[in-house]
Amino acid sequence: MNDRLVILPDDNRDGVADRAVTFAKVHNPTDFEFWNGGVIVASAPDILFLKDTDGDDVADVRIRLFGSIDSSDTHHAANNFSMVLMVARIFKAAYFWSIMSKRRG
Repeated sequence: MNDRLVILPDDNRDGVADRAVTFAKVHNPTDFEFWNGGVIVASAPDILFLKDTDGDDVADVRIRLFGSIDSSDTHHAANNFSMVLMVARIFKAAYFWSIMSKRRG
């Protein structure tokens, strides 16, 4: 398990990373999305939630959200959280507008 999520801080703000901080070691991450102060990571066979709670840029919380995702081929693995979240937002907006239009008459 040599894969990892890395934070690259630019301490002196010159546009170049000054160091690499290992946020978390994960096996073959195929996607990640920032959420709720942490990161959701696809790491077959699991989808994990990782979060730093003490400010040292290292994940202190590691929660398995889902499991049993097929890992036989990474080309077909979980890899597009942004699209899933966008579609969810579209459906919520469509539902809201349909309710509002019914109220108006």
